[in-house]
Amino acid sequence: MRKYICLLLFPIYSLFSLNGAPTTLTPEMAVKRAHEMLELHPVFKQVNATLGKRLLQTYCDQMDCFKIYLLKKEVNEFIDPSEDFVKKVIGSFEAGNFEVFEKMLITTQKAIVRNRELEKR
Repeated sequence: MRKYICLLLFPIYSLFSLNGAPTTLTPEMAVKRAHEMLELHPVFKQVNATLGKRLLQTYCDQMDCFKIYLLKKEVNEFIDPSEDFVKKVIGSFEAGNFEVFEKMLITTQKAIVRNRELEKR
């Protein structure tokens, strides 16, 4: 029983640093962790165009998994990205710049507000 309690509490405990505050994931740490995970991946050893396109599509799916908030024009760049856009995103990612993903997050937040306003009518 004690073993199971420890297993349940470990993930919660590991979220916090020694001073009790949540750990902060910096862009540099995110890129480093992504590269560490890619080293173990059976197919993708680096972020290439195929993986970049999948990342964009998956992120878009995660933002609006039921497809009820975002309009096609808001997500088209993510679900059907051009080669240039994918290259730009990969370059930004490698530099620790997640601006494209932040932009999609803000767009999703605005879409949720828009949807709530429409539901009030």
